[in-house]
Amino acid sequence: MSISLRKDCDYSLLVPTSMGLRITPTDGQPVHCCETFKMQVTSAETNVASVASYLGLPVKVLTTFVKGSPIARKIKDNLAARHMDYEGVDVDQGGPWGYRHQINIADSGYGSRGPRVQNDRAGEVGRTLNVKDFDLDRIFGKEGVQIVHLSGLVGALSPETSTFCLEIARSAKKHGSAISFDLNHRASFRTSSPAGIPSSTNAWIDSDMPSTTAPACVAHTARTSAVMAAIPGLRGRVLVCFMMYLSPDAARLSLRVQQLQMIVDVWAG
Repeated sequence: MSISLRKDCDYSLLVPTSMGLRITPTDGQPVHCCETFKMQVTSAETNVASVASYLGLPVKVLTTFVKGSPIARKIKDNLAARHMDYEGVDVDQGGPWGYRHQINIADSGYGSRGPRVQNDRAGEVGRTLNVKDFDLDRIFGKEGVQIVHLSGLVGALSPETSTFCLEIARSAKKHGSAISFDLNHRASFRTSSPAGIPSSTNAWIDSDMPSTTAPACVAHTARTSAVMAAIPGLRGRVLVCFMMYLSPDAARLSLRVQQLQMIVDVWAG
């Protein structure tokens, strides 16, 4: 397959993301036994972008920060250390019960103890990502971007981030940027409502979505696939990247295949 990328761009790669922290026990210990933890700045999308930035390619991150937060300062310094430009508004915290950067507490596992991640995302400032806070015509038109990397994880955070990802995709198409898309479904990220459908995505499921034994998977798939499905003529410019997580659980593997087939049907349709 031949891929033609736009020329004369300031950035080889652009990623929208919600930045946060990963806290990991030292020495392979489980969380409840450990007193010393390693704290790292992270997000799935900037982890991808690090590969390009460390190879010397220009990278830009679109995100949002908590105003006056030492964690926000640490995140900005870390992105700069990874040779990434960043752009985003500073949002007022709104008091001690207001906004903050998301945290995931990661037990890496050891021996027969498998890895586990506890997501702690209440009040996540990344849920406020709004297209109104960014000049997309400047970013894509004047500065120029070769590839945009979108993740379903960001699009599923809130109605605002869903719109944000869709508008980025539209602007990328308008200005000739290629789009990389990772479904990035994570069971640990989903919290089901009484109906079995994640509350954060329930409002975004079309009424004609096919029924399934796993509404949570469909909900996430339906929302994230909208980046491709909702934009006429976009399909020919999307580089679709899928990650299949193999599992000894045959039912779970079958659901992964269903997810993949749904996206392929939408993209090819």
